[in-house]
Amino acid sequence: MLRIQALIRKKQNLKLRNKFLKTDPKLKKYLEYLTLGGEIAVSFTVPILIGFWLDGIFETSPWLLLGGILIGLLLMMSMFMRIARGLNKPD
Repeated sequence: MLRIQALIRKKQNLKLRNKFLKTDPKLKKYLEYLTLGGEIAVSFTVPILIGFWLDGIFETSPWLLLGGILIGLLLMMSMFMRIARGLNKPD
């Protein structure tokens, strides 16, 4: 019973959020840029941590960590390119 209530509440919250975002395009654009910090942090940090963890398992220090750094940099560059393309696109 509680699970059904939670699902109904979640669906209602999603409807309200979608309605709110559709009514204010400036807010939607603001929220897109607000999430950039988290995206940058995750795209750079996660591959590094995975490389560090795999170095500990396979005892290949520092090679997998360096590979994680390289992958993180590539992910960040691709994200910056996506952002730059979005900025050049007319509204």
